[in-house]
Amino acid sequence: ALPPETGEAAAAEASIRDILAEQLKVVPEQIRADAPLAAFGLDSLMVSILRNRLEQRYGVSPSFAQIMSEWTVRDLARHMVIHGRRPPADHGDSETDGLICGALRPLSANQR
Repeated sequence: ALPPETGEAAAAEASIRDILAEQLKVVPEQIRADAPLAAFGLDSLMVSILRNRLEQRYGVSPSFAQIMSEWTVRDLARHMVIHGRRPPADHGDSETDGLICGALRPLSANQR
């Protein structure tokens, strides 16, 4: 069983809702934290994007099976807090703009 929600878990939950909302093209408020992730109709690409973003942020990637099980957004958030590292204080995309294969690289003129 996962521990009760903490401030870190609430922040992780909001982050997961933002990622899902972007993928599903809805506003984050439409993503219920207590609904099973499988209920959102995620395809394999959406799951891959979610896994990659969580790995970038927390250093761990939940398995496809974990995401498509009966886990809820809240369950996944708690899992990330328990098993991952703390996300950077600045949640902006500037740190990951040049992320390629796990290494930071400057953007080329064509990428800017």
